[in-house]
Amino acid sequence: MEHFYESIEGWFDYSNIYLQMVESAPNGSTFVEVGSYYGRSAAFMLVEIINSGKDIKLDCVDPAHQETVHRNLSKVEGYYTHKGLPSVETAADYDNASIDFVWIDGNHDYNAVLDDINSWLPKLKPGAWMGGHDYNHPAHPGVKQACDELIPDHKEIPSSVPDSYYGNVTSWLWQKPQL
Repeated sequence: MEHFYESIEGWFDYSNIYLQMVESAPNGSTFVEVGSYYGRSAAFMLVEIINSGKDIKLDCVDPAHQETVHRNLSKVEGYYTHKGLPSVETAADYDNASIDFVWIDGNHDYNAVLDDINSWLPKLKPGAWMGGHDYNHPAHPGVKQACDELIPDHKEIPSSVPDSYYGNVTSWLWQKPQL
């Protein structure tokens, strides 16, 4: 399937991370994207999942733009589930140790990022991944502060398009230890 994410409004400069997650994920994986906005990054992820031939479930968590996300992702309808509740409420619906990858890119306020990390962390399987966008964004210092406090051994990941509109905004990525 051809990519169509570039036709969707929004920000997306971490394709390198999404590619890594799809490539390394086993069949039957569950991914969660917190903060899908209009669906740009989800569209990229879904096309990569489809093209991989793997059975990977993607749940998009964003209460604000449900109709727009559905419209923008109509080409991949049936390959994702949209969750319209806030992140913390949605996390409560998942069993502990049931998720292979969580991407946090919703509310960038310090307390919201703390709540997101704390809510989703127990949901990760051993060896699973958690990450998020805007780690070093000057307008969102709460992202870096929350990550540094809760998971200080995370890695800072450069943008996959560093010379673009996004400048030098980085993401963060952390792998839950194996048992």
